Amino acid sequence: MGYQIPARRTDKVTFGPPWEGAEFVIRMDATIGTLEKFAYLREQQGEEFSRADQIAYLKLFSEEILVSWNLEDENGEPIPPNLDGIKKLPLTLLTAIMAEYERHQTEVPENLGEASISGNGSATQLTEMATLSQSPQS
Repeated sequence: MGYQIPARRTDKVTFGPPWEGAEFVIRMDATIGTLEKFAYLREQQGEEFSRADQIAYLKLFSEEILVSWNLEDENGEPIPPNLDGIKKLPLTLLTAIMAEYERHQTEVPENLGEASISGNGSATQLTEMATLSQSPQS
């Protein structure tokens, strides 16, 4: 039996004014494949970031990162957390959501666990390494 990779962590994001009460849940620990796709789409921003590139970026965000939100339209109907739902958002709210996602991906957690009380490093045993040969003198 192999090692099963745990489910990706999620994080709940809340807002203050002007979006106070809005919440969304995002997947953390993006896969390398997702990061690669985002990187490619971001590279397009330096050139001409076409409408198709913008839609691809938002589609990727909705499929790989966005889990849920509590957003409703002006009639009180839930807005689905997918590409169609994203298209119904005010640009300022979408920008705030994307900025919060970026912030959550790059911030260091407040509690990184308990510090070592012994002053020692890892409990893992170090492996003795062979002496390296000297590089030839030129």
